[in-house]
Amino acid sequence: MTQHLDNIERRSSDTTIQIIADRVGQLHTDVKDVRTGLTETLAEFSKVVQQLVRLEERSITTSDSMERVLKATEKVNERVDKVQAECETKLVALEKRVIALEREQPDVARMKDWFYKGVLGVLCVVGLVVLKQSGIGG
Repeated sequence: MTQHLDNIERRSSDTTIQIIADRVGQLHTDVKDVRTGLTETLAEFSKVVQQLVRLEERSITTSDSMERVLKATEKVNERVDKVQAECETKLVALEKRVIALEREQPDVARMKDWFYKGVLGVLCVVGLVVLKQSGIGG
């Protein structure tokens, strides 16, 4: 009977060992699946990180470009402001000059009339001298 009990214990022990072996095999398969899943997840994560790095590089490039554009725009605005100030100064000077010319216009018109009358008087005198020397005028 002891042999029979030993056989039963051995079978029980063999069954327990078989169950443990099966469970270890399942655990091995599960760990292998988890490892494969982690490897795939890490590969995808790596791709995402690479895309983020590219986006960051583009963002930095875009930011640098924007800064250059803003600096150039500021320089252009400064030039425009300077030219505008010069134009305003010249416009004020021109307005003063036009006002001065408008004030002098009646005097200029009067002087022009005197000039034409003087030229006409000189021509008349020259004409009379020519007529007198030619013998026509008396």
